[in-house]
Amino acid sequence: MRGQYRLVMELLFFGIGVLLTAYVINSFFNARVFLTGIADESQLKTASEAVSTAIVKASRHENAESYVKIPVQISGNGYVIRAEDGNGGTCTPGESCFLNATSTSGTSVRAEIFNTANPHNINGFVDSAQEYAMARKTGDSITIASR
Repeated sequence: MRGQYRLVMELLFFGIGVLLTAYVINSFFNARVFLTGIADESQLKTASEAVSTAIVKASRHENAESYVKIPVQISGNGYVIRAEDGNGGTCTPGESCFLNATSTSGTSVRAEIFNTANPHNINGFVDSAQEYAMARKTGDSITIASR
C-alpha cells in the first residue's frame, strides 16, 4: 500500500510539473506573438510615413520626383504600401487619401496622407523588395512606385 501511494504521488507531481511547463511555454509564446504584432504595426507605420513624406515633397513642385529608402523586410516579412481612398479605390481630388501598408504576415496599417482634402490624383503601390519608394508628380497626378 505504501508503494502504491508513493507511485501515485510521484505521478501527480510529474503531471503537475508537465502542466506548469506547458503553461509557461504557452505564456512566453503568446507574449512573443503580441510583441511581434506591436513591432510589425509600428514598423509598417514608419515605412508608410516615409512614403507619405515622399508624396508631400513631390506635391510641392511641378513635375517632381522624390525618393525615400524603406526597409526591405519588417520582422522577416515583405510588405506592400498602396495609395487608396476610403473605399479602397484610387484617390481623387477632394477626398481623403490613405496609405495602406500590408505585411505578408497579415499585419495591416492604414494612415491618412493629408489631414485636409486632397488636391491630387494619387495612385500606385510600393513593394518593399525594391528598397526605395518613389513619388512622381506630373500635372495633377502623383504616382507612387518602387524603385
